[in-house]
Amino acid sequence: MQVVKRLGHWVAICLLGASPLFGPAGPAHAYVPPLDDLLEQLAGGAPSAGSAIIDLQCRVYPVAPAGEATPAAQPAPDRGRGFRQRVYWQRGSLLAVETLADDGTVLHVLLKEAGFTQAAQLSTTRRFSTADIRPLLYPFLEGKVAAWSRELTYWGVQPTAVDLALTKTGQMYRMTDDPDKALWLDKETLRPVRLTTRVDGGPGPWLLSIEFSDFISFAARGPEKDPLRIPRRITYAVNGATFKDVQMT
Repeated sequence: MQVVKRLGHWVAICLLGASPLFGPAGPAHAYVPPLDDLLEQLAGGAPSAGSAIIDLQCRVYPVAPAGEATPAAQPAPDRGRGFRQRVYWQRGSLLAVETLADDGTVLHVLLKEAGFTQAAQLSTTRRFSTADIRPLLYPFLEGKVAAWSRELTYWGVQPTAVDLALTKTGQMYRMTDDPDKALWLDKETLRPVRLTTRVDGGPGPWLLSIEFSDFISFAARGPEKDPLRIPRRITYAVNGATFKDVQMT
């Protein structure tokens, strides 16, 4: 897939010896919802709020060079490669992202409005790919099947089926078109737990995992609150080694 090939350069800095991402997942014989129904329920988990300003802290970790063993303990973040982001969002009309150095210097800006996308690199010393600055919170906020479909396609996942998988943490729905390419949902809450994909080419393939955790709600006015459907933490790993961690602050 062409999109997956474009991710190769971004992931190349994270090459290291392969290790399993997950334990064995076996199918359970039970009813699973059709793919279209599950996508509708997934999109329906968006907050009732129609706009938000969100601050993110992005930490980037060093990884072992290709061929070297993965360190037993998670290394400390690379301070020179970390960054912050401020996301401005209005449902269906606006997405703007400022990417900043820790001292507040603006490094990159992204604007999506009225069907047009504009982006600008503002630093001569630090460059960002689309995958670096892409806010994976967007489909959680937007509340549209199309937003989820576009996000999955960007990461090389185009689900054609749903199955019920047994994992170390319980039962999950797995929306997939390939054993290595899937969106995993908690069966009870329908919260996305992880997105997995495979990046081919070069010295790969590399297994990329994006995990969602520490879910929160965007409280609405009045006694009702949204369910816990927005991940406060998103963690990226290649072949089992974490290389990027994004936390909502």
